Amino acid sequence: METMLSIMICISLMIIFPQSAQSFLDVGGEYGASWLKEHGEEPKIEETRNNLWNWGSAPKGFEIYNGTVYPPGYAPSWYHPYYAANSTPIIINSNAGNGQQTADNTGLDPWLTAQLSGRPVTLISEPKGVLF
Repeated sequence: METMLSIMICISLMIIFPQSAQSFLDVGGEYGASWLKEHGEEPKIEETRNNLWNWGSAPKGFEIYNGTVYPPGYAPSWYHPYYAANSTPIIINSNAGNGQQTADNTGLDPWLTAQLSGRPVTLISEPKGVLF
């Protein structure tokens, strides 16, 4: 059984090694120059009529600003920095609702609230229950 295996390995090596030496093709010199003369033309580039600006809008999730496509979250913001006219912070307490606020505060964005109001925003979010 071992002799049969060693014979099979020797035969397979004799078949494999001469094949790899014969499979290389020299593409330099006259052959390469003649091939480039026959097939070396560069493809002509045509401007397609159906590009981004003709078919409508930016891809889903992306934004276009001044002819540039921005990935989600990187487009220039239309909310410009607003310097605080009043330094009293707006306190958003997500734990206890007072009589003035009946809605849930989880949907409020503190950054957007600060940009639109011009005041700093403090978000209070304490966990319910005992930690330790």
